[in-house]
Amino acid sequence: MPSEHEFTKKVLSDEESEPQATGRKSSGSKKKQKVKKIQKKTHKHTVIQEDELAETYSEDEHLVLNENRKKLIDEDLRHIYSDGGELPDMTRFETKRQGSVVRAFGVLLLSLLFLAGVAWFGFFTFQPQARFSERDVLVSVNGPNEISIGEEVRYRIKYTNDQSVPLTQATVQVRYPAGFIFESSNIPAMNETNDTWQLGSIDPRDGGVIEIVGRLYGDIDTEQSLRVFFNYTPANFSSEFQKVESLRTLFTSSDTTIVVSGPAQLGVGALGSWDILLSGTEEETDLIIELELPDGFVISETQPATVASAPREWAVRTNATTTKLTVTGMFTENTPGSLGINAYIPLDTNPNNSVPDRVLISRTEQSISLTDTDVITNLLINGVMGNFGIQAGDVLNSTIVVRNAGDVPMENVSVRFVIDAPSDGTKTIYNWVALSDEADGTIVGEQRNTDTRRGIITWTSAQIPALRSLAPGAEVQIPFALPLLTNDQTDLTAFTTFSSAAVGEIQYMQGGTQQTATTNPIELTINSDLRFSVQHSISQNDATADVHRVVYILENSFHGLENIRVTTDLYGDITMGEFVLPAGNADFNEQTKTLTWTIDQMPLGVDVLPLQFTVTLNKRNPSQINLTSKVRIQARDVITGQTITIVGSEILLSDIVPDISA
Repeated sequence: MPSEHEFTKKVLSDEESEPQATGRKSSGSKKKQKVKKIQKKTHKHTVIQEDELAETYSEDEHLVLNENRKKLIDEDLRHIYSDGGELPDMTRFETKRQGSVVRAFGVLLLSLLFLAGVAWFGFFTFQPQARFSERDVLVSVNGPNEISIGEEVRYRIKYTNDQSVPLTQATVQVRYPAGFIFESSNIPAMNETNDTWQLGSIDPRDGGVIEIVGRLYGDIDTEQSLRVFFNYTPANFSSEFQKVESLRTLFTSSDTTIVVSGPAQLGVGALGSWDILLSGTEEETDLIIELELPDGFVISETQPATVASAPREWAVRTNATTTKLTVTGMFTENTPGSLGINAYIPLDTNPNNSVPDRVLISRTEQSISLTDTDVITNLLINGVMGNFGIQAGDVLNSTIVVRNAGDVPMENVSVRFVIDAPSDGTKTIYNWVALSDEADGTIVGEQRNTDTRRGIITWTSAQIPALRSLAPGAEVQIPFALPLLTNDQTDLTAFTTFSSAAVGEIQYMQGGTQQTATTNPIELTINSDLRFSVQHSISQNDATADVHRVVYILENSFHGLENIRVTTDLYGDITMGEFVLPAGNADFNEQTKTLTWTIDQMPLGVDVLPLQFTVTLNKRNPSQINLTSKVRIQARDVITGQTITIVGSEILLSDIVPDISA
C-alpha cells in the first residue's frame, strides 16, 4: 500500500519540468503530463512505489522520473531545513541525552507540585471523619494513702473526654472500701447506697469532678481499696466501654491507746490482777474491749463487769481522759502465754454491707511467765489486784492472801501491809484511828518526807497462830479495812499530792533458810471528794395532783471538777416544772423522760451546787413505786485527770416527806 508523507508544496514552472522536445509526442507528452501532475501535488503526496512506476514507464523514462523525483525531494528538504546556508548533513544525527533528563525532571517536579496542591486543598477543604480513641478518655482518683482510723477522708474522682468524639450514657460507679461510711458528695448520687452517678453525655474536651466525703474505719496496719468504674458509649459506637481506677489506703495509727500494767510473772494457782488503761480523743467514743486469754487462765473478776453475752468483752465509752478496766484471774495449769487486749470500734452496717460490725483500732499484750514458787501471795483492795482510783472518804476493804505452794512447811511467817500516802506534813490522809482489823496487827507510822507518810501493819503468829507453821497447800487470809479522812475530819486542801502505793510483804523460814516474797503492788489515785444528795417534799395543787419539789445537791472540797454530768429517769404520768439553776444547763427529754444536768466547771472555791425543780404526778398508778431512778453522776478531776463516777439515791414515792409549808 502507498505510504503517506508530509511535504511542503512547491510548484515547478513548465520550463523546469518539461524536457527538450523530441519527435515522439503522443506517449511522451502524456508521460510528461503525469510527471507534471506529480510535481504539482500540494501538501500531501502519494509516493508511488518503484514496481508501480515500472509498469507505466519504460526504462529510460523511469530513469528520468527518478532523477526528477530526487531533484524534487532535494529541493523540498533544502527549503525545509536550510535558512539560506548549507543544508545539514542528514546522514549524521547526534542525540543530546541531557535534554531528555531535564525534561523528565521537570515533568516529575510539576507532578509533585500538582499532587502537593491537591493534598493541601483536600486537607483544608474537607474535614476528616472524627475517630474515637480509648486512651483519650482520662479517669483518675485522688485521696489519702495513709489515714488514722475513723478519720474523715475525701475522694476526688476526675474524668475527662480529651478528644473530638462525644461520649454518651456515661456513669461512675464506686466500690467503697470495707469500713467506709458515706457522708456527702458534691453531686447527688442516683441511688440510696450513694455509689453511682449518672453523668449522661460528655462533650469533646469536657469533663468533671466528683468529690466524696466520709469516714474510713479499718483494722490497724491494714489496707483498704477504693475502686472507680467509669462506663460510657462513644457517639460513633454502639457498644459500651469501661475504665477502672483504684486507690489503696493504709491505716497507720489510732487515737486510742492501750496500756496494760500487772505482774509479768505468776505462779500456778496464784491470783493476779491487770489494769487496762484506755485513752482516746476529746470526742466520746464507744468501744468494745476484748480479752484474749492464755490457755489455762481463768477470770475470777473484772471491774467493771464484762458484757453478759460475751464474758471476755467490755462495752465502754472513752474520751481524752483515761478509762481503766481491771481483770483478775489465775493460771490453773502450767501453760504460760500472753494476755492480749484488743480495742474495737463498733459500727452500724450500711445497706450495701461494706461496713463490718467492728474494726480493730488498737492492740497490745502483756506476756506472763509462770514461776515455780513455794509461796503465793496476793493483795486485793476493794476486790481489785491492780491500780484504781478512790475518793476522800472511801474505805479500803483489803485482803492479803498467803498460800504455801511448796512441799515443805513455811515456818514463822510474818506478813506486812505497807502503804505510802499523801501527808500534810504531820499526818496521813488515811484515818488510821478508824482501822478495822480483826487480827489486830501492829501499826507503825513513818514520815518519809513532807508530802508522804508511810503506814505499816504487821501480823505474826502472835496475832494469827496459823502463821507459826503453814503446811503445804495451806492458806491464810488477812482481811482489814482502812478508811480515808473526809473534809469534815480534816482540811483536805492541805494535801498537795494524790497518789498512794500499797504492797504486801511476807517473810518466812523454809528448810532452814530465810525467804521473802511480795504481793502485787497497787497504786491508788485519790480523787476529789465529790458527793451527791437529794432533798424532796410533796404537796398538792388545785387539781389535787401531787407536786414534788426536788433538790439535787452536789458538794466538793478537795480538787476542782469539770465536765460534770448528772442524769436520772422519771416515771409515771408527769409534768416537768421549771428548773432553778445555780450553774450549767438542765434539760428534760419528754420522749425518754430523762433529766440531764450538765456543768462545765465546779472550781475548788465552790463547795455546793443545788438544782431545784418540780415534778407534777398527774395521775398516780397504784403499782408505781419510784418517782425517779438512781442518779448517775460523772465528773473529771482537774488535778488527777481521772473520771469520778458515783451513784445517788432514787426517789421512792413512799419516802417522800410532805411539804407542810405548802
